[in-house]
Amino acid sequence: MVFTLEVSHSRITQNKQIKIPDKLLDMLGLKSGEEIKMTVVNKKLIVEASSDPVDGLSGIIKIKETEAEKLIESEEWY
Repeated sequence: MVFTLEVSHSRITQNKQIKIPDKLLDMLGLKSGEEIKMTVVNKKLIVEASSDPVDGLSGIIKIKETEAEKLIESEEWY
């Protein structure tokens, strides 16, 4: 297991926003506009990607239920 420590400082704006430095976003593999999950543990804020990126692909392909059943039942599925 690899542990990386990076300390950075930021301010909370009047709109209660926090700018996360680009270096930290890069370390987390996050990009602007992505959803994040925030957790507080012992007065510490933990920021991480909100979900598996594959979850975001759900619903991209539209297929009728009858067509899906035919695909699943066909030998090509396996």
